[in-house]
Amino acid sequence: MSAIIPGMMALASCTELPQQQIDEAKAAIESAKTFGAEIYAAEQYLALEDSMENAMGVMNEQSGEFFKNYDKSIEKLAAVKVQAENVSAAVETQKQEIKTNVATMFAEIKMLIEESMQLIAEAPKGKEGTSALLAMKGELDAVEVVLTEGNNLLAQDQLQASLGKATVAKDKALQLNTELKEIMSKYKSAKI
Repeated sequence: MSAIIPGMMALASCTELPQQQIDEAKAAIESAKTFGAEIYAAEQYLALEDSMENAMGVMNEQSGEFFKNYDKSIEKLAAVKVQAENVSAAVETQKQEIKTNVATMFAEIKMLIEESMQLIAEAPKGKEGTSALLAMKGELDAVEVVLTEGNNLLAQDQLQASLGKATVAKDKALQLNTELKEIMSKYKSAKI
């Protein structure tokens, strides 16, 4: 008779809804979402939500059976928890890549601004040239403002917005630098 009791206890433990595993899986998903999974690992996050939905579907099927056994649901919920942890890690990796990319872009923008300011200082000054150079200097000043805004956003961990500012600033700084190099090239070739 003592052999029957452990078997009945095992059967009884498999018949209860695995609430702890459900809560752990949901908490892991919420943690991934808090890290920014919807933004930085959107595809993986959608797959994670699908996995949770699938696990809950399997559990609902099992709960409708006469002899309930949630072993399969428990396995799926454990897999969802691991998947959520992997998504959180992927988010952190993605964030680090963005931070590195933005920092590199900011350094490139600063170099472009410095080089452009030097070209403006060396550029020929004439009636029309002076006003064009002043306009370009004003545009470079605007790029510096965008760069400062981007740095502030980066410091606040608003990575997507910071990346957007860096992209706009780099494009404009590169455009101005190219124009200035063309002006200087024409000036030097006309001097000869």
